[in-house]
Amino acid sequence: MASTTSSRLINAVARITRAALSKELAAHVNEELGRQIVARANQTISFIVDEYSGVAGFTKVAPKPMPGPNSAALELAMSLVATANLGVRSDNLRNELSKIAGQITEKAYENAGLRPE
Repeated sequence: MASTTSSRLINAVARITRAALSKELAAHVNEELGRQIVARANQTISFIVDEYSGVAGFTKVAPKPMPGPNSAALELAMSLVATANLGVRSDNLRNELSKIAGQITEKAYENAGLRPE
């Protein structure tokens, strides 16, 4: 089970990183194509954020053992921050990965009913 969880996490980090990279790439193509690339990247990121944050309809993440944010979501967010800080030289990509990690964390707390007022 741990191996499956680890491979899912690695896959999610890789997918988000590719989406963030494609957003950076979009700045270097014509405007219309750039908009399409960014839109597709945002769809991918939103899908993964929802998948890991416990949004209704996504059943791939194991149930939580106790009240609180989905631990898989927090693990993904922390892995993205680690990837950004340890393996990324580009400031833009580092910031984008950190921003996505923040979105995942906020959504996880919100879906657990723990978002601060």
